[in-house]
Amino acid sequence: MTARWIERLHERYREQLQSYQLGYRQHLDFVHLWVHQMKTPLSGLSLLCQQQRPQTADERERWLQTEEAVEKLAEGLDTVLHMARLQDFALDVHNRRTDLLQQVKEVIDARKRTMIRLGIFPRIDAEQGEWPVYTDPKWNKVILEQILSNALKYGSQADKEGQYIRFGLHRGGREVVLTISDDGPGIPPQDPPRIFDPFFTGENGRRFTHATGVGLYLVKQVTERLGHHVSVTSTPGEGTCVTLRYQGEQVI
Repeated sequence: MTARWIERLHERYREQLQSYQLGYRQHLDFVHLWVHQMKTPLSGLSLLCQQQRPQTADERERWLQTEEAVEKLAEGLDTVLHMARLQDFALDVHNRRTDLLQQVKEVIDARKRTMIRLGIFPRIDAEQGEWPVYTDPKWNKVILEQILSNALKYGSQADKEGQYIRFGLHRGGREVVLTISDDGPGIPPQDPPRIFDPFFTGENGRRFTHATGVGLYLVKQVTERLGHHVSVTSTPGEGTCVTLRYQGEQVI
């Protein structure tokens, strides 16, 4: 009697698990389909913005606002897709030898229009040549894009001229260290312990911009799963520095 009861209970558990897995896959498929469908008209809007040539100050202001809105929509869609893919991370990761400096340059190049519009410019402090690390190139770009996006978002709210985002690369034995620092408002002293928590926006997120609290959570999740390390230091009123540590090659 007890054995049959346990068997029925186990069978019910399997049925519920299969139902949950099916529902999850359907939800994930829907998210992927929806994001890609939204990206098609968004690409058209982005192309229209690039083709516009505003003639007056008012036209230029409206053009800048439209371009910024399109960029935020694109960034939001990418974040939704990355969060959905986290669940299947182990099936979608391929660590290999990657030139970290080249990836930094690619991420900067992709946001150059935003940087020009905001008046925030990049500086790279690194020796020329390859900076090989072992990472998944696609997911590592997600990390770099999220950090750069945060630096631009908060840096644009600081009342400063001539701002820079500095990318520094340094070697230490088999380790390669990348620092990304900005001239933004910095993080209030009570917030750092929670900045990697999901949906935590902190004081800056409420004061300066409509933050989602997802960016740094995504950075933390991806870096840990790739075997890297991320840390953040900040001085209120002066800026924030994000440090990423990778496995590199032994320098002899």
